[in-house]
Amino acid sequence: MDNYYIDSINAVYIICMSLGILLSISALIFGSGHGASHTPHGSFSHSEVHIAHHGSVSQDGTSSNNVPLLNINALFAFLIGFGAAGLIAYGILKVAILSLIPALAIGSLCWYAVRKLLSTMLKGQSKFLTTTLDDIIGVTGTVSSVISDQRVGEVIYTIEGGTRAIAAKHKHTGEVKKGENVVIIGIVNGVAMIVKSSEFDMKS
Repeated sequence: MDNYYIDSINAVYIICMSLGILLSISALIFGSGHGASHTPHGSFSHSEVHIAHHGSVSQDGTSSNNVPLLNINALFAFLIGFGAAGLIAYGILKVAILSLIPALAIGSLCWYAVRKLLSTMLKGQSKFLTTTLDDIIGVTGTVSSVISDQRVGEVIYTIEGGTRAIAAKHKHTGEVKKGENVVIIGIVNGVAMIVKSSEFDMKS
């Protein structure tokens, strides 16, 4: 019975460590959803349109840098730390119950370290990937729906490697047709004021 109990403890540690390693590798290969999918050029997700109309928000649509307590990568790290520390501790202490103490301690430490690392990475992204409406002044875009001085349309533009859309009006009299290139010269109540690229070049 004792041998069965000891073998069971070892099996638990080995299974936990193996699962943690395999799942971590799978997450790296297939991606965990963060940046794994890319919006095709010319199509827009709700978060991208929201960014364009409401100012400063990070590109991934999050307003907080907090990493969830049950973050999957942190849980994988816990399994690896728990299993590895448990095997080592049992080999040294030779007491199954006592080996759980360092196993849980190291597993928790790995979980905390990964959460801390992810939080730091998210904070770094928010500094460089956050765009305000003022940042798009001077940016060249393409009209996706007809715009005039009386009619609000939409302009597609690219900034920081991301494709966005924003409501827009023509600064001058007359229409700007779909597909024409324009320059954003100002923002009024969240609406971009644009001129044709040719008109902007003439002024430059």
